[in-house]
Amino acid sequence: MIQPGQIGFSNTKGKIFLSGLIRFFTGSKFSHSFICYYPLDDMELVFEANELMMLTPFDRHYRNNPDQEYEIYEIKQFENGDAITKDMVTSSLKQCYLQYSNVKYGYTQLLWFIWRWILEKLHIKVDLKKERKWFKKGIICSELVYLYLKTLDHPIINEELNNFQPNTINPEDIRKIFLKYPEIFKLKEIKQ
Repeated sequence: MIQPGQIGFSNTKGKIFLSGLIRFFTGSKFSHSFICYYPLDDMELVFEANELMMLTPFDRHYRNNPDQEYEIYEIKQFENGDAITKDMVTSSLKQCYLQYSNVKYGYTQLLWFIWRWILEKLHIKVDLKKERKWFKKGIICSELVYLYLKTLDHPIINEELNNFQPNTINPEDIRKIFLKYPEIFKLKEIKQ
């Protein structure tokens, strides 16, 4: 069972055009990211970017969908001063849901990642702290996860996220942070 506050990365297998383009231009195994939310009765939900920022049934769209592969990570609980408590997760999830629910998806923001890819292929340094996407309307999936993680206000997570703007980060950038800190992020569920 997924738990509120966990982060997921997913990919639609097959010939999905947009998903394939995202993976190509970001060099990622996954094209999408989402936040695990509180269940409704027994139905597991995720908060994610679709046409709108919305809650989606996890089993129907991910676990039981043969075309989906995913990884789910939890943020480990600590007993020192850097603890992320259940209350912090609850507050952050509520804040993100109230602020971003029903915001439209920022399709035009995806064009910026092509520009980033071109610059990286030309070995031109891209300062992701200062860069901003050209089109700022809407939110994309990785931006939503970035905004959620920032509200948790964990010093190590914030230090890593400060290397980006909310609209210059992609799912693979976030996943690399998770893989860099196995003492903070633990892989809980995988489907290939």
